[in-house]
Amino acid sequence: MSLNELQEAIKTCEQNKEYQKMLTLRAQIARDYPGTQEAAEALYRIGLYFLFIEQRFDAAKQTFEQVLTIADNVWVHAARVSFATLLLREDKPQKALLELRKVTQSAPSVHTISAFSVMELIYEQHKQAGEIQGIKEQKIKHYQIMIQDLKQHQPVQDPALLAYYLVHCGFEQQALLLYQDAHACFKEVLALGESKVPADLYKQAQKALLA
Repeated sequence: MSLNELQEAIKTCEQNKEYQKMLTLRAQIARDYPGTQEAAEALYRIGLYFLFIEQRFDAAKQTFEQVLTIADNVWVHAARVSFATLLLREDKPQKALLELRKVTQSAPSVHTISAFSVMELIYEQHKQAGEIQGIKEQKIKHYQIMIQDLKQHQPVQDPALLAYYLVHCGFEQQALLLYQDAHACFKEVLALGESKVPADLYKQAQKALLA
């Protein structure tokens, strides 16, 4: 099968909830088209299946490691965060931190935010309050860059995503007692308009402003 045929077959399997067949098709992409973006995506999604559906942690870890060997692929940061969480599950926090730091050195994204969150968890477990504050400060900076990127295009193309970033940035600022900055984020959420923001995010922003 060609790559396009395999991808179309996967879409059909997703619609029909034929997960085992979908797993086989993704494995075929990884085998027949090694070193490609499509192979990296296929391996990453296989890893997620092993991790969350079958709970085959060793298999998931090995699969995520394969993604890390594919040069310049867009799935590498997501795979590295997942790989780090499995290292943490094996009680290897220093190795996990090493992988997570590689992610945080990349451009701000949902993956850098995830990496910072896992790092924060590690430092909480080891009662390193000073490190936690530094992580929160970096996470706020990444949120702020992502927020500015979304606001560059007016009108905002994805107000729901912008609201998500603003609310979570506000909560991080609250945790550092930066109440004025946090309130500014929550007010921006309300300014987007209730019709354009998911109800749960809108209510969280309203509640935070009343606190």
